Amino acid sequence: MIILNRSGIPDHLLYPVVELAGIAVHARTDGVVVRVSQSYILCWPYGIAYRDSKYPRLCTLDEYTLQRACLPCPLDGGTIKVTTVGPRACHRHPYGAQRMDWPAYCWMFTELVAHEWFHVREFQDERQGVQYSWAAAGLGGRRPRWETRPEEIRAQLAVERARLCDYVDLVQAVNRLVVWFKALVLTP
Repeated sequence: MIILNRSGIPDHLLYPVVELAGIAVHARTDGVVVRVSQSYILCWPYGIAYRDSKYPRLCTLDEYTLQRACLPCPLDGGTIKVTTVGPRACHRHPYGAQRMDWPAYCWMFTELVAHEWFHVREFQDERQGVQYSWAAAGLGGRRPRWETRPEEIRAQLAVERARLCDYVDLVQAVNRLVVWFKALVLTP
């Protein structure tokens, strides 16, 4: 797994949360590129998963970074792109950052990363011949709503079944992330 961290969160805090969330949903973490960026506003985290790291917008940056790191390119495990609140948003909106519920935010971020890891796990399983049902466009040309798509329902159930709170290492990693965010908000 390679993390391209553009979030402003230190690597030693972010890496365990991302890795343990993947392990909790039983995803293979090798050959996966995780790209974490920061939002300039205080918002909830959001993310998306791609089948492979050859996604056009990510390809040039990932290949360049991977070549500099002397790692095999291209990676075929999948790509996760996650956006979270970063230091810039906290300093730009200090009053809102002080009122934010950081433990809930960090757990929401962890659940989002686990959700995206499950999508990557499905992509990896499909390469081995497992068939899943995916939402397709209907007669009107539009896909169903997000909450009724079969792949999203499977991912939500997998995150619920994973019981992230039972992983002691993950709980400790999330608590360290909460402490970092709270300290960030208190510093001017």
